[in-house]
Amino acid sequence: MQIMRQVAKAPLNPPVRVVDSVPRVRDSVENMPGATFGGIFGNVLHALWAHRQRSILTMLGIIIGIAAFISVVTLSQGATDRVLSPYNFLATIITVSPARGSVTTANPYMLTSGDVQALGKLSHVTGISPIIGSSSTVIYGKQGWSTSVQGVSSTYQIMQSTQMTIGEGRWWDEGEEQSQRAVAVIGSGTASSLFGTTDPINQTIRVDKQLYRVIGVLEATGGRGSADDVVYVPYTRVLNPTIPNQIQTIIAQVDSTDSLDSVSMEMQVLLEQRHHILPGTQGGFEITQAITELQQGQQSLSILSALMISIATFSLVVGGVGIMNMMLVSVTERTREIGLRSALGAQPIDITLQFLLEALMLSLIGGAFGVLFGLGLAFAITSLVGFPFLVSISSFALGFGVATAIGVGFGLYPAIRASRLDPIVALRSA
Repeated sequence: MQIMRQVAKAPLNPPVRVVDSVPRVRDSVENMPGATFGGIFGNVLHALWAHRQRSILTMLGIIIGIAAFISVVTLSQGATDRVLSPYNFLATIITVSPARGSVTTANPYMLTSGDVQALGKLSHVTGISPIIGSSSTVIYGKQGWSTSVQGVSSTYQIMQSTQMTIGEGRWWDEGEEQSQRAVAVIGSGTASSLFGTTDPINQTIRVDKQLYRVIGVLEATGGRGSADDVVYVPYTRVLNPTIPNQIQTIIAQVDSTDSLDSVSMEMQVLLEQRHHILPGTQGGFEITQAITELQQGQQSLSILSALMISIATFSLVVGGVGIMNMMLVSVTERTREIGLRSALGAQPIDITLQFLLEALMLSLIGGAFGVLFGLGLAFAITSLVGFPFLVSISSFALGFGVATAIGVGFGLYPAIRASRLDPIVALRSA
């Protein structure tokens, strides 16, 4: 009886410890079973703030990776626009020339001024011009300058407007072309070499023993060999029917890219009819769409851009590995917390969600700063090299999309690993 009384009076230590430990556990473990998403999100912010130095260092890798990625994408867009925009006029240009091997004095393969007029009357053709080129010494007073002289039409400058802009004066009109007026438009390089500081407008120059009045000067585009070093005159002024193959090329502009194929076929049929060439005859005329050259340039730049983006992607992988390492360390350090939550009834999905959200939050915060830093870096570089600064919504979407993918991709394994910890083993190891 006395022994039973002593047992009855003995303190029940285990139940007391369990009851007393519940409030402490609930204070330290915030993600209880059935917690709302907001509660889990609050736990995520608390965990990141508790290890803020490590979080900042981890985000630094994401910031640098996203910044490199965004800056490369923006720079590639600016470079593509800078290189190709002057040639956008090629998208609606059709070139007509005798086929290779067909350049003879035989009439069927000679382009004539009549061809220019006939092709210009086709539907959807908005401009047409032959190109009659030669080299000559242009003389003004006692000053001479060897340059290229090209006979073109009154619509030539409009077709080439992205490359040829009138800086002073004007281009000749159709009336002056038909009346064979001796007028000329010169490039800025030719103007500087011949006239120096003298105003070229209405001055008289000598070209191949013929006198021409300068009515326009083109804006500078880029040195000798370009439109800066050319003298343009009406083709009707230099065209000599007795000289065979004087017109080697005819360029035509159509109203839209949708009309290219139909107009090209109409040109082929018309030239075969005018020159009495049987359909399918070898030789004849080549009709090419200049848009193919533009597309080849775009393809080359796309390959270069893809290569640059691939290189920048490696920095993103490095940042993602940094997140994975941090989350694995975090799982190891928080083994006791994970064990307590599991013991109190937290489901594996709850633990997975919290650790996954921590990785995702690191990526998104780092991605936001990375996008801003990348755009600032791209703006500085484009301003320095003279490229256009082109920012599109896709750049922001791409930056945050990549950041999200990194957070989910590299945070998923640590999150799953944390959710699979056995509660008893976790508590014992803690």
